[in-house]
Amino acid sequence: MGIISRLNDVLCVNISRVDDVLKQNIQFFDDNSFCPTPTPTLTATRTLTPTPTPTAGSTSTPTPTPTQTPTLTATRTLTPTQTPTLTATRTLTPTQTPTLTATNTPTASSSASDKYYLATLCCNPGVERILYTTNTYATGDVVEAGGFCWTIGTSTSGPAFDYTISTIISDCETCRQGKMENWLATCCGNPFITAIFSFPYPSVMPGDVVLSSIDNQCYTIENCTLDGPNNSAAATFRDCFECEMNGGTVCR
Repeated sequence: MGIISRLNDVLCVNISRVDDVLKQNIQFFDDNSFCPTPTPTLTATRTLTPTPTPTAGSTSTPTPTPTQTPTLTATRTLTPTQTPTLTATRTLTPTQTPTLTATNTPTASSSASDKYYLATLCCNPGVERILYTTNTYATGDVVEAGGFCWTIGTSTSGPAFDYTISTIISDCETCRQGKMENWLATCCGNPFITAIFSFPYPSVMPGDVVLSSIDNQCYTIENCTLDGPNNSAAATFRDCFECEMNGGTVCR
């Protein structure tokens, strides 16, 4: 047994080197357990205590409480609301707008002596007005009416008129002497900018240039007008250049 034991040890050492074919040839040794197989150490396995399976029917299943079916309340049928009968709106009768009576230009009392003349302004023949009088005048006569001097033209119909004739004068030159006359003027450099100056006759004439004392601008005298003044003059010059050279400004 000693020899076999040593042989067994040698074989056991070298048996691992033998290929699968040799292993089949040494089946004898394996069957006779020449090589002791190490006994594996068994590890104690903790045995799980099985959870008891509940027996069917042993646990009482709660019976669901039946849901009460709501009792339907009968809906009250609404009686249709009667549509109110619309009362026709009374159409308002429009209030009559009173007819405004135009203010009459002063008229003379109606008589056989009333006379009306179409006259032109002495300082500007382009301006015409109707003059009233009870006297008879001839075409070309010069009269004063409303503070202005006029040349009598043709007779015309009334009763509307602008001025009443106050007196007859020999001619326009005599009538205009010393009277204040209003003159329309345009700004030098921009004729769309205008002003009205008042001068005693014969201070200025069309083409003269005046320096405004209000805005320091130079204005060229254009024509006589019945409109009232809205500016005043500080000096008079021959033209716009002379006015500008003397401190005036021109409109741009």
